[in-house]
This record gives sequence, C-alpha cells and structure tokens, in this order.
Amino acid sequence: VVVSMDPFENYGKEISLDVKKKDIITLNNPHIFHKEHNGKLSLEDGIHCDYKNKLVKAKMVEICLCLAPLVDKLDFRETDCLEMQKEAIRRIRSCLNIVTFQIGVDRSRLARSDCVGRLAVNGQGHCHGVSS
Repeated sequence: VVVSMDPFENYGKEISLDVKKKDIITLNNPHIFHKEHNGKLSLEDGIHCDYKNKLVKAKMVEICLCLAPLVDKLDFRETDCLEMQKEAIRRIRSCLNIVTFQIGVDRSRLARSDCVGRLAVNGQGHCHGVSS
C-alpha cells in the first residue's frame, strides 16, 4: 500500500511510502479510547476531548460543513469511493490548525493545553498529540 505523508508537515512536499497493509492495520486499528468518569475521552499525550466543550463543538461543526458536499455524493459501491474518502481526509485535516514541533517551535501557537479543541484552533504539539 502506498501511504502519503501529510504535506502540512512536510513543507508542502508530497512524500509517499510503501507500507505493508498488515502493518497499517496493526498500528492503526482499532482505537479504543479511555472514557473518564466526567465523559471526556483520554487521547495520547494527556490530551482530552470533551464534546461538551464549545471549541470542540465548533470544530466538529466546521468539519461537518466542510464534508457535507462530499457526503452528499459518497456511495461506497461506486468506483470513485476511495478518492472521495481521501478527499474527505484532506478536508478534515485542512480544518485542524495544528502543527508538530518538528517544523520548529512557534511561540504564537498554543502548545500547553490538554484540550483537543484549543489545540485544533491554533496548536502545536508532538507527533502523538497532533495525531490525537
């Protein structure tokens, strides 16, 4: 399977790698997140997702609005389904304003928060935090 790296993290460069499908499945599925007693989901690096949080709700609405035109056309039985799914991932990623420290520390970005909503607005974090 050919996997493309996120161009947002590669200075706009398209980078692709050959990866065994079984390795992708082993490393990425299934995700079982711990749900805390207060209803928040515990993600990696101590980050929490609280769907009652206004920023989290706003980000979810933004993503839904961005995906709406694709969802209207998506038919899993069609041959272009995979391309539409890839476009959906690109659109979701474009709504998340977060970068990794690998491109350097940006003091204008928020890095010290445990709220996924705040980090998705103008955040910066380590690889695990960003993937959360």
